[in-house]
Amino acid sequence: MRTLVFLVGSLVAAPALAQSLVNVDVSGVREQIAKSINVSPDRVPVSVQVSPDVAADVCKVSPKVFAAQDGANCAAKATSAALNAAVQQRLKS
Repeated sequence: MRTLVFLVGSLVAAPALAQSLVNVDVSGVREQIAKSINVSPDRVPVSVQVSPDVAADVCKVSPKVFAAQDGANCAAKATSAALNAAVQQRLKS
């Protein structure tokens, strides 16, 4: 019985984990990101992909904006630790 409950719980949780990423244009906050992660501004990419929650935070919109959109886009109006981490990760790849 425990196994069945676990499997049902796993199936219900799976869609929540498979959320789409949002393309965030970081060109407007490029200088701030570069300073925060200690790189030259020309190394900061024009855009990065982040979770809808991170995108909503830095683009200053409700996360609901991205709920029904696959491949959504927004322009960052601020930076955050999560956005900086996404840029650093992109630089490593």
